Amino acid sequence: MPLTIPTELKRITQFIRRAEELDKDHTKPESRLVAYHCRQHAVQTGLSLEQSSTPAAQACLGDILNTLEEEKAPMSVFSPSEARTVCRQFASQIFEKADA
Repeated sequence: MPLTIPTELKRITQFIRRAEELDKDHTKPESRLVAYHCRQHAVQTGLSLEQSSTPAAQACLGDILNTLEEEKAPMSVFSPSEARTVCRQFASQIFEKADA
């Protein structure tokens, strides 16, 4: 079930939806890694918003942080340089599809 994102965190919606989409791909472990980084970016962005102090926003960010904590151990199989390479390759694929 998709995470309910309050309107005050609207800016992070695209990252969370992409992460949820990637969670459905069980064929590649790289998808899980990119989903992890999408959530991580969403939390960083959400915390920097002035409106992130509302109870709904705090609960939403807390849920995302809990998911990140659950995924932390499985993500440790990737070194930082491997993770960077995987994310860059994923971004390149997205840009190539957009240019086509």
